[in-house]
Amino acid sequence: MAAAGITDAALKARVDAAVPGACAAFGAFSDWLEAAYLPKAQAKDGVGRERYARQTRRHLGMTIDPEETYAWGWEQVRMLEAQMREVSAQIKPGATMPEVFELLKSDPARCAADIPSFVALMSERQMRALKELDGKHFDIPDPIRRVEVKIAPQGGALGAYYIQPSEDFSRPGTVWYSLAPDETKDIPIYDHISTAYHEGFPGHHLQCGTQVALADRLSRLHRLSVWYPGYGEGWALYTEHLMHELGYFEKPEYVLGMLNGQLFRACRVVIDIGSHLELKIPDDETDFHPGETWTFDLGVEMMIKRGFQHPEYAASEVTRYLGWPGQAISYKVGERVIFELRDALKAKKGAVFSLKDFHSRVLGSGPVGLDLLRRLVLAD
Repeated sequence: MAAAGITDAALKARVDAAVPGACAAFGAFSDWLEAAYLPKAQAKDGVGRERYARQTRRHLGMTIDPEETYAWGWEQVRMLEAQMREVSAQIKPGATMPEVFELLKSDPARCAADIPSFVALMSERQMRALKELDGKHFDIPDPIRRVEVKIAPQGGALGAYYIQPSEDFSRPGTVWYSLAPDETKDIPIYDHISTAYHEGFPGHHLQCGTQVALADRLSRLHRLSVWYPGYGEGWALYTEHLMHELGYFEKPEYVLGMLNGQLFRACRVVIDIGSHLELKIPDDETDFHPGETWTFDLGVEMMIKRGFQHPEYAASEVTRYLGWPGQAISYKVGERVIFELRDALKAKKGAVFSLKDFHSRVLGSGPVGLDLLRRLVLAD
């Protein structure tokens, strides 16, 4: 079962042979967590302000004011909710947001007919953007002008992810989509358009592929192993918004999908910071537990009601935040810093500001912390 879907016989045999050892290792680790770690673990879910500050600096490469970022996160939630209401009215006037999402999920005319059609659509998005933006807004290294789109084997977490090209580019960068077992026909695409740009081009594919190609500027360690979520996920989220600015979300449902993804990341900011610092929900949030202190259940409820996530996925998300302090905010905070840097460079350069030059400065740094990125981008 572990090697299901593997066609190479030798590789299949190696995977099957490794399964017992892997199971034993995970079993031993589970026993250690229960017998040794759990009795000494603190009862509170939140790690507190001091530990949270250390963790966020690790993920972001910069120091943040968590209370200010928490307040900013709430501003983002409200702004994005207002934008989503405006766009949903264009799709189905008078309908509630859940009704609009149900339409986008159930209307065959708004879906890909089957898996091959879905893959072809996502691939076309990649290649069109590569062709039209090369030399205009990005300098694209020759080895990464190819990006593949594939369906991931069943059994993993649902969603999409990116695998960067091999060092010699013999294996191209690949966007993998992990679909639900029942997603074989009439696959909704409204929320996959922004994901295509986030995971592929000009998101992670351009970013990771560029750093692999910078052999003359970056060390091998830096090109292949270093990763700062604030930089990496911040860039990918920035490119979603950029593609909207450039007109690549030609249907309102694609815009709604992008905004919902942004809202999801904004909810992460308030839930993650609020939970670990034991902050209160603002009093002016009159429709969502005003003045109450964050709990696991409140985090799940917000992800369902405000973030429009499936209950099981919402619970897994909040579990992730409590076990991985500071990582979940890196997407939205990183995007915030990149937009601030774009505005700062534009103000500095004036009439000679070039969006392509800005992107080259950001991508040419390789994966770095956001403080260092700021110095590199704004250097003369």
